[in-house]
Amino acid sequence: MATEETDVDVEGDVAAAAPQPGSAASVLQQDHYLDSSWRSANGLIPWTLDNTISDENRAVIEKMLLEEEYYLSKKSLPGKFGLDQKDDKKYLNRVQSPTKPASYSVKWTIEEKELFEQGLSKFGRRWTKIAKLIGSRTVFQVKNYARQYFKNKMVEESHEEEELKPPEQEVEIDRNVIQEEEKQAIPEFFEGRQTKTPERYLKIRNYILDQWETRKPKYLNKTSVRPGLKNCGDVNCIGRIHTYLELIGAINFGCEQAVYNRPQPVDKVRVRDRRDAVEAYQLAQRLQSMRTRRRRVRDPWGNWCDAKDLEGQTFEHLSAEELAKRREEENKPAKSSKASRSTKSSFDPFQLIPCNIFSEEKQEPFQVKVASEALLIMDLHAHVSMAEVIGLLGGRYSEVDKIVEVYAAEPCNSLSTGLQCEMDPVSQTQASETLAVRGYSVIGWYHSHPAFDPNPSLRDIDTQAKYQSYFSRRGAKFIGIIISPYNRNNPLPYSQITCLVISEEISSSGSYRLPYKFEVQQMLEEPQWGLVFEKTRWIIEKYRLSRSSVPMDKLFRWDSDLTCLQKLLECLKKTLGRVTNCFIAEEFLTRIENLFLSSYKNKQEDGVTEENCTKELLM
Repeated sequence: MATEETDVDVEGDVAAAAPQPGSAASVLQQDHYLDSSWRSANGLIPWTLDNTISDENRAVIEKMLLEEEYYLSKKSLPGKFGLDQKDDKKYLNRVQSPTKPASYSVKWTIEEKELFEQGLSKFGRRWTKIAKLIGSRTVFQVKNYARQYFKNKMVEESHEEEELKPPEQEVEIDRNVIQEEEKQAIPEFFEGRQTKTPERYLKIRNYILDQWETRKPKYLNKTSVRPGLKNCGDVNCIGRIHTYLELIGAINFGCEQAVYNRPQPVDKVRVRDRRDAVEAYQLAQRLQSMRTRRRRVRDPWGNWCDAKDLEGQTFEHLSAEELAKRREEENKPAKSSKASRSTKSSFDPFQLIPCNIFSEEKQEPFQVKVASEALLIMDLHAHVSMAEVIGLLGGRYSEVDKIVEVYAAEPCNSLSTGLQCEMDPVSQTQASETLAVRGYSVIGWYHSHPAFDPNPSLRDIDTQAKYQSYFSRRGAKFIGIIISPYNRNNPLPYSQITCLVISEEISSSGSYRLPYKFEVQQMLEEPQWGLVFEKTRWIIEKYRLSRSSVPMDKLFRWDSDLTCLQKLLECLKKTLGRVTNCFIAEEFLTRIENLFLSSYKNKQEDGVTEENCTKELLM
């Protein structure tokens, strides 16, 4: 006679087929488990325990045996047995806790299944929490159910496969901000765990993004990023972050190997691969409701705009006093939130660091001289954009005289990261070639801080230090210039300029190298007027219709009667006053003014009044 098959629950619980009451199998089962010779007539255990066992252990063992009888016979437990009332109550509470229920059915009820799916959506693969939510299942049962649940889910999906819509464009991610959709897609790093923190997520995510930047358009697979992420987390969580970044188009965009389909069923033998596929499927499901959309960020004036329109805008730079004030406000007691407490980070890459001044103890490694042409171009470039602008500096370095001479400033395009001022590689190459044709070497870079102090941020310090390290290999020098045209703390119409290098000295906190600023000397040669006009036309053409363009016909401060254009002319006039006579300077300034009046048009959004434009600039 063929052996009877066991009844396999589709959710993963396996139980012997239940015999019909009164059948031979039923009698045999009852005799074997309940009424066999090892039970006495009164239901108690006939044998005695070793006399060396302590009373406490004896009570626990007898309690366990009674409990076993309770589960098998479905009868109620007798009254107090072996333990005192206090311990008995505590023991029963533990037995009947949500994670170890006192009784349960083999089949999962509809309510239990619904609670499981709710827990899966809320907690991910955290079985203990799901078991507590269900209340009638143990952690082990939840795991078994989940295994079969995912298996069945994959089988169902294999019959009618549906494709995820591939991203339409490559996504730029703010390296220092974790979006809400990331927390939903990869929740394990935002639940207050000690080993999986938001900082660790940021480290893994940014490392993968950096690897993609250096490798693209070649496909970046999971295996290649793991060696650089040792002690950062298990390979599965790293793989989930990689999958998320690929699905939204942040990495591997345009690569044929990028897979946006739901995972195919996998051979049962390949358990590990099947688990990865299941996790990828879960992640894809969560991403269905948060597909790529145009990212909106705030400009320095607090206005929402598209990241691509910011031309490399830095979100916000704060002075040390402002940063301390903000942190004080953030530390005020608020409604407790486990996620909010864990996601705050004390590191602010946009904190401004005041430059140290060279002295007799710390002397300048060299002198810096800047030609009027370079000063004019940098001032013109910085005045027209509410976003940060960027460019290269060309000149020469004399090892004998220990002098860096800056003769030219070459404006560059910046990457539309919506985060910081980064030079577009193509534009950087073109600028380098232009300077080389004129006989100059690249000896520095410049960028603007449109409405805040011209002190370097922590990000600027890191960038400058990397540039210095690279150029020092060839024995060259590399300086950085920051120009601030509309510093809200500066009531004068003249731009503020800081020329700096980064020393080897480390700050007292140990978090950055100390910046030092030079006393810049202006060279007395007249500029090449034709080149200045050529660069001015380029600047006007680039920014005249940009959403980040400055309204040049509006007042630059509420307490001033100068428009932004008039303020620019005052800055240029101050520079020219040292190198040419007033008649030539006036003629030059008139031509610059006419260029702006004839060609520079401000693109204003519908419904934005002139008063609001001025207010935005002055904020």
